[in-house]
Amino acid sequence: EQMMSAGVSVGVSSTFGTPIGGVMFSIEVTSVYYLISTYGKCVVAAVAGKSYLVD
Repeated sequence: EQMMSAGVSVGVSSTFGTPIGGVMFSIEVTSVYYLISTYGKCVVAAVAGKSYLVD
């Protein structure tokens, strides 16, 4: 579940250029409850995904 959340946040942040929006979208879509430990992993993954696509 954590990998799926991280994947969703990376996908959204890479597509739209919004890392925090990607994390918030993954929280909303992937689960009914969300572990606090998953926030950090998703933020790191989203920022890393966004940094690869800098114009």
